[in-house]
Amino acid sequence: MKIYYTCECCGRIFKSSEIEGQSGIVEIFDLCQECAEEIGIAQVQNQGGGQRFYN
Repeated sequence: MKIYYTCECCGRIFKSSEIEGQSGIVEIFDLCQECAEEIGIAQVQNQGGGQRFYN
């Protein structure tokens, strides 16, 4: 299974990963590092694994 991390703000796929033994495609919406910095959200250490809160 392919997992694509898509930025909610700019729509760019900024990370992808693959899980062996499963088929299909999953899209997860998060913020890319550039957009997070642009709107002033503090950097999260592991991209795609943390929670961010914003208005």
